Amino acid sequence: MRKIKCDVVVVGAGPGGSMAAKTCAKYGLDTVLVERKEYPSKPNSMGCLVSRRIAEYVHIDKKTTSAPIYGIVQTAPDGTEISMREPDGYEVAYVLNRDTFDNELLKITLKENIEYMNRTRATGLIREDGKIRGIEAKIDEKEDVEIRSNIVIGADGVEHKIGRWAGIYERLDPNDAWVVFDNLLDYSDIDEHTYYQIIGWRSDGKVMAYPNAAWVLYPKGEGKTALQPMPYHSLGWQKGEAKNALNYFMKNHPLFKKSKIIDVGGGVLPAVPLKRFTTDNVMLIGDAAHLNMMPWADGVMTAIESGVFAGERAVEACEEGDFSSEFLSEYEKRWNRTYGEKKMIGYYIAKLAQALPDKYWNIFCHRLKEDNAKFTDELFKVIKSPKLISKILFKLKKEGLEIPDLLSFGSLFKKYYRNYWDTFFE
Repeated sequence: MRKIKCDVVVVGAGPGGSMAAKTCAKYGLDTVLVERKEYPSKPNSMGCLVSRRIAEYVHIDKKTTSAPIYGIVQTAPDGTEISMREPDGYEVAYVLNRDTFDNELLKITLKENIEYMNRTRATGLIREDGKIRGIEAKIDEKEDVEIRSNIVIGADGVEHKIGRWAGIYERLDPNDAWVVFDNLLDYSDIDEHTYYQIIGWRSDGKVMAYPNAAWVLYPKGEGKTALQPMPYHSLGWQKGEAKNALNYFMKNHPLFKKSKIIDVGGGVLPAVPLKRFTTDNVMLIGDAAHLNMMPWADGVMTAIESGVFAGERAVEACEEGDFSSEFLSEYEKRWNRTYGEKKMIGYYIAKLAQALPDKYWNIFCHRLKEDNAKFTDELFKVIKSPKLISKILFKLKKEGLEIPDLLSFGSLFKKYYRNYWDTFFE
């Protein structure tokens, strides 16, 4: 059996794993990056929006992004539109080109002194004296290898085998996941630099099928558009209904009269962060830690930044010679200090949005349009119906969520979100 020794082994070469490995190697750690395929596989979902901060990590070009976003349009069920637009050249976000983005990020990582082991599948953890001492793996499904390390960073996505093997958690609860299904269209009558959300939809004053759904349109450049139902698991759809709703919407909405489906995709996103994502000798990042940017699920930026945080803590652990859960958990604490409150609020925003009836979405959007998308006290008074609030809180409680103090929730909300567009991008 082949044996390798290193300071850190990172399992998974996607955006999070690449950045964790890059960070470790940059500061002098002997780093091994393990990827079960030749290169990171592209995600099946075709809609992936990230904030402009992505430019801090990669060069923006056609290999990394499909289209820059200069504006956002949101449409209420009754057709009311609210929108924002930045001048051309001042992007508020990007739609990533996930066909090539992950590989481009990996190329940047491999410029550091890293041993990259592709076609290598992690098969288990090495344990000695009650401690995790690295991973067991198989190269090309033929050769067994032991990669001994002081730290294992799990960046293996929703498969999250490292987290399960390390005893951090057992499995992904389906109730804590968002299901994504999307169509790639060859044409749609939308601006190629505008991100669209359509809440519900009415035609000729009548509510169309699937009235509780919301729809997202990602411009992909070269006339292409990714069309996706909002990835909410609590719409009550049965198996196959997301696909049926998507096809129905495309067939009947005037924006897509000339459109044809050229590809389909989908996936599962963890929506609820783990309560802990470290243990002795192990840290989890990105989807493996169930981290996500709420309410609009910017998982790529989450993976990248959690990879940087974990990599920096790995460097500190190696300097101190302390690989205990207590020491590594400073990575968790740093993440929670930086993003914890905002992500918790974002998660509740997503859940509240699912429970808001069309009537109140219309009122909400009317008021936002009048107030230039600012969150005013008058706006909250308009939708502050005791009956509505009671209904929403009851629904959340049934799903195992409780907001113990609405006043505290409101204060935290105002701390992070000054206007409606703040909820989209950082």
